[in-house]
Amino acid sequence: VKIGKGAVVKNAVVMPDCVIEDGAVVEYTIVAANVKIGKNAYVGKYDGELKEGEHPEIAVIGQDLIIGDGVVVAAGAAVSENMTSEAKEEA
Repeated sequence: VKIGKGAVVKNAVVMPDCVIEDGAVVEYTIVAANVKIGKNAYVGKYDGELKEGEHPEIAVIGQDLIIGDGVVVAAGAAVSENMTSEAKEEA
């Protein structure tokens, strides 16, 4: 696993051979093997309010995928196709 400068990975499981580029954030996510998460992407983004002790739903990124630069993947999303900056939000 390679994690770029300024990237944040927390409360996540990242399988082997993944690349998380500079400035990306990965939270509450399971990332399968051989995934590339682009610069400044945000995976597992949750915009709601949580009560104490609650956590957002887990996002899942399938194997051998690319999440492009600046792409936002919502909390709880199940991604099975490459996502580019043209398709910014996954519900």
